[in-house]
Amino acid sequence: MINSHHLRAFFAATCLASSAAVAAPTTLLIYEREPSAESCPPQAEFARVLATKVPDLSFSDLADETLQIQFSREQERFLAVAWFLREGRVVAERRVAPPGTECRAAFDAIAFSVAVALLAQPERRVPLRATAERGATTPVTLPASPLESTRPSGLRLALGGHGSAGTSFGPTGGPALETSWRYANWLIGAGLSQEVWTVQPHQDGLLRGGLTTGSLHACYLLTGPLRGCGVATLGSFYAHAERLPEARTVRSLYLAAGPRLDFEAPFAPRWAVIGSLDLLASFTRTRLTVADNEVWVSPPVAGRLFIGIATSFGDGFLRPPQ
Repeated sequence: MINSHHLRAFFAATCLASSAAVAAPTTLLIYEREPSAESCPPQAEFARVLATKVPDLSFSDLADETLQIQFSREQERFLAVAWFLREGRVVAERRVAPPGTECRAAFDAIAFSVAVALLAQPERRVPLRATAERGATTPVTLPASPLESTRPSGLRLALGGHGSAGTSFGPTGGPALETSWRYANWLIGAGLSQEVWTVQPHQDGLLRGGLTTGSLHACYLLTGPLRGCGVATLGSFYAHAERLPEARTVRSLYLAAGPRLDFEAPFAPRWAVIGSLDLLASFTRTRLTVADNEVWVSPPVAGRLFIGIATSFGDGFLRPPQ
């Protein structure tokens, strides 16, 4: 028989449940597929896969936070991006673009990445509501994602070799070292390079020359793995004439600047193959004379190709493998 004690207990439990539901943070799931990515699985499949990875998932009709998933296609790869938003501002981002022509790889990778982010703070559990996209989904619960910088930064170190044309008597090359700091879509850094001496016969003697340079570069993301850059180079050109009348050694300043195209291809966690192609306009012209005769003058334009292996500290790569 129901008495006043039962009624008071029922009323108190109802109030507590209501207040807990109101106080609990919630998240809205927005699931998008661009026309080029219509082959990607629908939202219902994403919710099902996520529920298998994160325990105690449920959906709610309230939304204090937003989790937005977007699929698109770039050339031969599918790109999946997850944004975590709070009060209309992005507070975290996850991005994957695995190799392959099937969307399933990107779908599985972003689901795994989001699940790891959500499980990183298991003490925070927030309800999630999914918007309707081709059918309703089963109620699930998501824990909150960890806050992650929307402007990732990190250090990239690269060691490799370069080939140059237009900096000495002929095509040459040598070792090169670069270090760069990434902030969001910007890449700013410096490099050192040394040319192997080139030799050019002249009359009965030889001309030997080589260039040692330091460079500064600033790059911005263009598309995919490509960045557009500006580069300035300062160095010292060394030339020597052998077995020629009045043979002498020449040292001269080398100053050049121009555009650069930077390429980056991560192949393992914290490792990538990188490359850069420079087109340099020289502001200084080296003139080599032997017995008052000009035997060589440096070209006004030079080209340089660098290929190297890079490692990163922090988020030094464009898109680290997930």
